[in-house]
Amino acid sequence: MIRAEILEKTISIELKNVELSKALKAISNKAGFDYSYNAEVIKEAIYISLKADKLSVRAVLYMALENTGLTMILPIVRTTICYC
Repeated sequence: MIRAEILEKTISIELKNVELSKALKAISNKAGFDYSYNAEVIKEAIYISLKADKLSVRAVLYMALENTGLTMILPIVRTTICYC
């Protein structure tokens, strides 16, 4: 679960041709939170590149998922990443 204040935390990160699962881990490390996801959601190797300078974690996560076919759903209690 990602708390709302973590999503608004500002981070800077640059990733080049990194597997999505590793990119998500790098983002969580940079922002200082732990996360888990169902590996069935990200079955195939998806590689991403992104550069974010002083953006919210929320914005960086949306950037990471852009053009992957995955969407981030932010209900009140839990954040879920899925093919929607």
